[in-house]
Amino acid sequence: MDSDESEHSESEFYYPDKETLIQMTLVNRDEFEEDRQDFINSIRPDNTKKKTTYDLTIWRRYCSTVRETRALENIPPEELNILLCRFFMDVR
Repeated sequence: MDSDESEHSESEFYYPDKETLIQMTLVNRDEFEEDRQDFINSIRPDNTKKKTTYDLTIWRRYCSTVRETRALENIPPEELNILLCRFFMDVR
């Protein structure tokens, strides 16, 4: 059998349209992200989880004192840099 020959005709295979592929990719990406996060959390030591929670609590308290209500991930990098500088100057 030559390499150009095929055991199956094209009609025997399912070829999803582009929209279906995009939708499948988004669903798989969400499932992958959840699985990845679950895995990371399962191998992270308990003390690390506690320390991270504690540190974020301190950060949120500081943000409330300077009237910053946005979530950490929603603060633009330039503004976050300024906030962090102020935070570490005040902590000393």
